[in-house]
Amino acid sequence: METILNLFSDINTNPAKYLISSSGKEFENCIASQLENFGCDKTSFKSVGVNYKNYFKSIIENDQDIIENETFFEQHYIDQPFGSQQYPDFLIFGRRFIFCLELKFVKSNATKPVWNSGLPRDNGLYIFASYGRRDITFFRGCDILHNKDREILKGFFDKELERSELFNEEHMSDQEFGFATYARKAYDQKRKHNPDAIINFFKNHKRLHLESSLLDYLSNLNE
Repeated sequence: METILNLFSDINTNPAKYLISSSGKEFENCIASQLENFGCDKTSFKSVGVNYKNYFKSIIENDQDIIENETFFEQHYIDQPFGSQQYPDFLIFGRRFIFCLELKFVKSNATKPVWNSGLPRDNGLYIFASYGRRDITFFRGCDILHNKDREILKGFFDKELERSELFNEEHMSDQEFGFATYARKAYDQKRKHNPDAIINFFKNHKRLHLESSLLDYLSNLNE
């Protein structure tokens, strides 16, 4: 069985041991420790091959569903492969495939992850934990945001960035102290426009379906 499947199966059956972390860093260390407990060794692009870094990054940025493992590394992981605050938090090298694992952690009683400027990725496997609620769940990015909606959301900011630049060129080109508009990406989940939207990841009618979908996906790849 792949290490990544072992990890999610263990979260599903033994959630309490993943909920002792009171900070995002502690939670990240907890996941890394569990990966190692399941036989996954830490490595780096220096060991795997520095040329793979840009290669994998380009595939991931294009949201390819799955990455075939063309390296000699199996049962290894790289944490923060592309730097802090960059997706994903872990690259996990299985026997045949490489998986993108992203962690979402809140210390408060929040019921939804913080996305900031990054939407859920089609190729992402997500773990969301709340220390305040003592709960943890997981899901695939493609199961909570379809490509069509993702492209619409991204397109909005593409237009806003262009509009901001045109505005600055037209109205701020002679602003003595350089003041200008700045369009910043930020995504959130809310019920304002859809009263039926699922924004509580711990208490909703699709939670079990989302978790089962991820486990089934990994099980099918493992066959």
